[in-house]
Amino acid sequence: MTDTCEQDHPHLITQVATTVSTEADSTTLPQLQQALADQSLLPSQQLVDTAYVSAERLVQSQQLHQVDLVGPARKDQKWQALAGRGYAAADFQVDWDAQQAPCPQGHTSHSWCHTLENGQPRVFIKFATKQGGPCPVRAQCTRMKRRGIKLRADAPYQALQAARARDSQAAGPFLYNQRAGIEGTLSQGVRGFGLRRSRYVGLAKTHLQHVFIAAAIHLWRIINWVNEVPLAQTRQAAFQLLTPPAMA
Repeated sequence: MTDTCEQDHPHLITQVATTVSTEADSTTLPQLQQALADQSLLPSQQLVDTAYVSAERLVQSQQLHQVDLVGPARKDQKWQALAGRGYAAADFQVDWDAQQAPCPQGHTSHSWCHTLENGQPRVFIKFATKQGGPCPVRAQCTRMKRRGIKLRADAPYQALQAARARDSQAAGPFLYNQRAGIEGTLSQGVRGFGLRRSRYVGLAKTHLQHVFIAAAIHLWRIINWVNEVPLAQTRQAAFQLLTPPAMA
């Protein structure tokens, strides 16, 4: 489901999609955005969970629909990045035009090779063995004879780095926290309207049920908006309610 999250307007569902459970979330994003575009309902920013945020989807969303995809970007899982003190791929200054990637110690890359990984373009950059051997910070850089880094193509790489940078900024979590509204929408659909129990057989009929549920939620929210009923806050667990507040 796609939900609006403006503070001064009722939160309305703008799009509903029904898929089989085996379909990955990320593969549905182009169809979801195209459906919104067909109805002139594309947002300028779309808040999604991590499953939808890949380097390729960030670029595709911006280039095809001018939509800024916002969500927790996947972290670099290489040991240098996880250690927090090693030289990760992001620490290399990549010059795409010159096809070079000087390392933090000033050594220039030795080779630049274009390749594919799972059908996606990659750039494999290697450094000469004679450069890494005597380097004083070799232990922080590589455990192999020579350092190599594999990067996405220029535009996806830049988009992923920008998304990671936004996540690290103080304002990043406050922006993304608005996505809690869609979790509330799903919870309302499940608890109040039986969203997870299909009354029919077949994907098409199940989707029709989901659309009817979205329409019912619409009516509920519009009535509450007209009657000035405030939005409910996040519920606390029963055990948490029993816990006395901490003393200052």
